[in-house]
Amino acid sequence: MEKFIQELGSHTDEPTKIMLQNVYKHKVKFDNYKKKLIFCTWCSLFFFLILFYYINYFILKPYGTSADLMFSAIIADGFIYILIGFLIFLGGLGSHFKKKKEKHEKEYQDLRKEIVQKSHLLWRYPFDWEQRNEVFQKMKMEKDINLYHENK
Repeated sequence: MEKFIQELGSHTDEPTKIMLQNVYKHKVKFDNYKKKLIFCTWCSLFFFLILFYYINYFILKPYGTSADLMFSAIIADGFIYILIGFLIFLGGLGSHFKKKKEKHEKEYQDLRKEIVQKSHLLWRYPFDWEQRNEVFQKMKMEKDINLYHENK
C-alpha cells in the first residue's frame, strides 16, 4: 500500500484505504497510458513531417515536371516505404494505447464515483466525517484525485 494512504490514520478504516489504493492504482495506469498516447501522437506527427519533407525535396522538386517520373521515383524509393511503415505502426500503437487509456479511465472514474457515493457509509461517525475532508484534500493535492464530486 502507498505510504500516503497508510498515513491517513485511524479515522480511515482498512477497507476504505484499500478502496483509495485501488483508485490510485487505476489513476496511475490511466496517466501512464495517457502519456504513452501523447508520445505516440507526437512521434506520428514527427514521422509524417519527415515523410512530407522527404517527398517535397527529393521527389517533387527534382521530378515535379512529370507525373510519370514522380510516380516512378516514389515507387522506386525504399525510404518512403519505411516511413509509411513507421506511420502505420504508430497509428496501430496509438489506437491500442487509446483503447487502454479509455478502459483505465472508465475503471478509475467508476471507482472514484463509488467512493464519492459511499462516503457517508465509509465515514459514518461524526468525528470520522470531519476527518473525511482531510483525506479528500490529501488525495486532491498530492495525487490529483477529486473525491468531492462525481463529475470530473
